[in-house]
Amino acid sequence: MAENLGVGIQVSENCLRIAKIKTSDKSTSLLNACEFELPISQNDKFSEETATKFCDFLQGQNVKISSAVIGISGENVNIRYVKIPPGCPVDRIQHLVEMDVEQISEKSRTSLSYDFTVATIPQKAPVAIVVMVRNSFLDLLSDFFKKAKVKIDFFVPCAFGLYQFFLKYHDIQPQKKYCLVDVDRHNLNLAVLDFNELWFMRNLNINDGQDASFETKDDYKLVEIDLTSDDSEEEIEETVSTPSPISGRAVPDLIDASIKFAALQTSVNLQVDQLFLSGERSRERSLRESVLKKIGCPVVHLSVKALETHNLPGASGPFFQKFSHNFFVPIGIAKIHANKKDSIIQIVSERKKTIEKLIREKLFVYTSVALTLIFVCFSIIYVVTTRNYYENIYQNMEKRYKGYQQREQKIKTTLKQNAVLRDQFSLLHSYVNSNKHFFEMMDFLHSQLPESMYLTELDFNTSYASPTTVRISGVIEESFIDVYTILDDFRSKLKKIPIVTEIKDKDPRLNEEEGKLSFEIEIRVTGK
Repeated sequence: MAENLGVGIQVSENCLRIAKIKTSDKSTSLLNACEFELPISQNDKFSEETATKFCDFLQGQNVKISSAVIGISGENVNIRYVKIPPGCPVDRIQHLVEMDVEQISEKSRTSLSYDFTVATIPQKAPVAIVVMVRNSFLDLLSDFFKKAKVKIDFFVPCAFGLYQFFLKYHDIQPQKKYCLVDVDRHNLNLAVLDFNELWFMRNLNINDGQDASFETKDDYKLVEIDLTSDDSEEEIEETVSTPSPISGRAVPDLIDASIKFAALQTSVNLQVDQLFLSGERSRERSLRESVLKKIGCPVVHLSVKALETHNLPGASGPFFQKFSHNFFVPIGIAKIHANKKDSIIQIVSERKKTIEKLIREKLFVYTSVALTLIFVCFSIIYVVTTRNYYENIYQNMEKRYKGYQQREQKIKTTLKQNAVLRDQFSLLHSYVNSNKHFFEMMDFLHSQLPESMYLTELDFNTSYASPTTVRISGVIEESFIDVYTILDDFRSKLKKIPIVTEIKDKDPRLNEEEGKLSFEIEIRVTGK
C-alpha cells in the first residue's frame, strides 16, 4: 500500500500553522501540528531573523520538512470570476483568463501570478475561478521559507485548503450545497460547493476599524470543544478570553454577502443546505447563533473524526485536541501536498516560472555540456587505463627480451664449444683414418648427431687385437621434441649400424633449471 507524506503551512496574519500528515488508501494520520507566532511588526514578520527562529522552532518540534505547500490569504490574494461562453475550447479559456489577469495587473500596477479552475454548473455557463497573487508577496514568502530551509512546491488559497479538508474528512451527501467558512483573526476564507464540486471561493481581509465590538462581557466568552466528538452543548466548556478583532455581528453579514455574491457569479438561485465553521475565532459563543439567524440553515463546527491523531508526539496531542479547529486549513493543504500531482490549483511565482523556463531553454546546452564532461572524464579514464595496460605489456616484453639475450649468449658459447669439438674431431680423423670401422663410426656421429644434441667429450681406444671403443658424453637441450625421445632415437640409430657390437650408457641426468639432459654412451665396434 503506497503511503504519501504531506506538509501544509498556513500563512496567517499573526502566525504560521504547520500540519504534517501521512496518507494511504485506507487512512490518514496526523504526524504533527504546531503553531509559530509571527512578530507584530510588518518589517520583522518575514525577516531573516524570523526565518532563523522558525527553522529552530521546527527542529525543536521535531518537524522534518523537505518540501511543503503554502496556504495564503489576505490583502495580497484576489479571487475573481470569469464567465466562460458555452462550448468554449480549453485554449480559449486560458486566453480569456490571461486577458482578465493582465487588465487587473495594469490597473493595480503590480505583477501578478495566477492559476484557475473551471466550475461546472448544471444548466449554466461554466465559470473560471481565478486566483491572483502579487508576485512581490510570493517572492517575500519564497525568500523567507528558503532561509528557513523549507522548499516550496507551490501556493494555494486557504479557502482551497479548507475545501480539500472537507472532501477528505467529511461525509458528503449528494444534491446538497455546502458553505465552508474559516474565521481567522484577520481573514475570512469561504468556499461554496455543490456536493463535491467547487463552485465558489472567497478571501476577505477584515480590518479592526470596520468590525463592531460585543456589547457585554459575556460575549467575549470562547468555546473550547473536543472536536473529535459531535457538537454537544452539554460538553461545551466556557472560558473567558480577550476580545476578538472580528465581531460576532460582522462575520454573519460577511458570510451572507459572500453567499449572495456566489449566487451572482454562478447565476444560480443559491440556497445553502448546511454551513460549517472552523478557524481561530469560530468558537466564539455567539457566532454560531448569529450566523444561524442570518443565513437560516444548519450551522455546525467542522470535526476531525476521520483523522488519526494517536501518532502526535509529546505535548502536540493535548494542544491539538484543544485547538484543532485552528488546523483544518493546514491539514487540507497537507492533503494537497500529499497528492500534489492531482491539485487543480497550483500558484507559482513569476520568478520561479522564469527560472524554470530558462532551465528548459538551456536544458539542451546544459545536457550537451554535461555529456561532454562525462565523455572527457571517461576518455581520461580510458587513456589512463590503456596506458597502464600497455606499460604492463611493455614490461613483460622487456623481461622476455632480456631472457632471450641470455639464451643467445649461452647458444653462442655452446656453438663455440661445438666448433672446438669439430676441430678436435678433424684431428682425430687423421689419426684413425686407417681404421675403416672407426672412421665410419666417426662419420656417423658427424652426420647423424641431432641438432639439439651437443657433445662435450669424445674418447676412444683402438687396438688391432680388440674391438674399438668410443665413449661420448654431452647434453641435449629442450626443443619441440622431448630430450629423452631424442636420446632414445639416437640409441636406436646406433644399434642399427652393422659395425656396432655393443652400447653401454650411464643414466642420463636432467637439469630442469637449464632444460638440459646430460648423457654418456660407450660404443664398441668391430676391428679391422
